Amino acid sequence: MMAPPLKTIAFGFRPELCVGCGRCIIACLDAHDTPIGTVPPLRVSGRVESEDAGQADIEYYTAACFHCEAAPCAAVCPKGCVRLDDVVPLVVLDNEFCIGCGNCARVCRYDAVRFRGGRAFKCDGCAERVRRGQKPVCAAVCSQGAITLDDRNEVLRTGRQWIAAAIKS
Repeated sequence: MMAPPLKTIAFGFRPELCVGCGRCIIACLDAHDTPIGTVPPLRVSGRVESEDAGQADIEYYTAACFHCEAAPCAAVCPKGCVRLDDVVPLVVLDNEFCIGCGNCARVCRYDAVRFRGGRAFKCDGCAERVRRGQKPVCAAVCSQGAITLDDRNEVLRTGRQWIAAAIKS
């Protein structure tokens, strides 16, 4: 169990811990009753291969909605389908009244909005689970601890440190 959420939260990712197993994606598909292969998953993953002085390196990554603090997707939805959750600071999408205009997808810098049946959907950060003090399913199944849900400022600080270290090497 995780502590109750703070005022601002964000997904963190530590690529050095990710082994590319894909459990986060399968858990997300299962939690949202999304049949595999029917639509792009809400969480995506991949790998980056590089070579330096004959030494091969593989780095895995995974990403989903970043739950932006000033969510542009919420600002452009003409029906108000995208909003900040009432209890936890996660951006959720209730697509009951979605008209499929695509505004939310056009302004998302992270390509996190998907469409199924003419309606938008996106990662909700497992808001229901987080309200109960549980981790989102992607973080809960990550045996390596590569995916976290933490205070936004801590996620940004850790990300800046990781980038600074990567630049130095």
